[in-house]
Amino acid sequence: MLGVLWLGGVTPAVHRARAVLQRPRVRRRLDQATGGVLVALGAAVGFEVAR
Repeated sequence: MLGVLWLGGVTPAVHRARAVLQRPRVRRRLDQATGGVLVALGAAVGFEVAR
């Protein structure tokens, strides 16, 4: 019963989040943030290997 209640609450939240995340401006910002994180991780690995 607890699982049904939890998923019953999560479902509308995910539906709303999907509508927001599909906006072009939001997607562009998420892509930029993801790219920044990947560049930072790559740099961290590069500096670690060079050490």
